[in-house]
Amino acid sequence: MAQRIELEKDGAVSNYMTTSLYAQQLRAQESMSRAERAERRAEAQRLLKGLFVAKVVSAGLIILGFGFFVLFQLA
Repeated sequence: MAQRIELEKDGAVSNYMTTSLYAQQLRAQESMSRAERAERRAEAQRLLKGLFVAKVVSAGLIILGFGFFVLFQLA
């Protein structure tokens, strides 16, 4: 989930069927003032900091789970 949010930080990422959505997003971003674009960028950076913590915790849990699997199943 964190990876998906990180990929979509600049807009929706999907299949070829949504080309009109991409065009709408680009038009909306182009019509924003500099301050609005800076605010959007700052909000995305704040979100990415929280996502980094979530990815580190999930990676730790995966490593811990693999370690316990090896310990109890293969030992």
